[in-house]
Amino acid sequence: MDDVHQRDKSPIIVWFRKDLRTDDNRALASAVETGRPVIPLYIREDNSETGPLGEAQAWWLHHSLTALSAQIETCGSRLILVSGEAEAVLRQVIKDTGASAVFWNRRYDPTGIKIDTKLKDVLSKNELETVSFAGALMHEPSRVKTK
Repeated sequence: MDDVHQRDKSPIIVWFRKDLRTDDNRALASAVETGRPVIPLYIREDNSETGPLGEAQAWWLHHSLTALSAQIETCGSRLILVSGEAEAVLRQVIKDTGASAVFWNRRYDPTGIKIDTKLKDVLSKNELETVSFAGALMHEPSRVKTK
């Protein structure tokens, strides 16, 4: 089988970050629409640039991930939860699953943009499809103009 047909059937990783929901999630919906297997993934990033979570943030994250995991299980899948540096975790999950694409909803904070830009470059250089979506905003900040 050639690479094109193999890629058509290979899994897509949907990387959940701040968008811990199945409803109104463009990255997830787009991955499901392909008909390919979908691997839901959450990475608790061990990154000095993002800083540690406060007590309230940790509480919210725990309960949000629990709810997301339950929603995904009702669809017949399982949420993969991993702690670590995003690039290393993604490389390992790609290797373990044979995924050929990573879909995510964009972040708009300076640190998130920096991390996402680097990851997109690294993954694309390894011939992996990377697709990001405007998942949290009605309009992309770069498209908003003032008079």
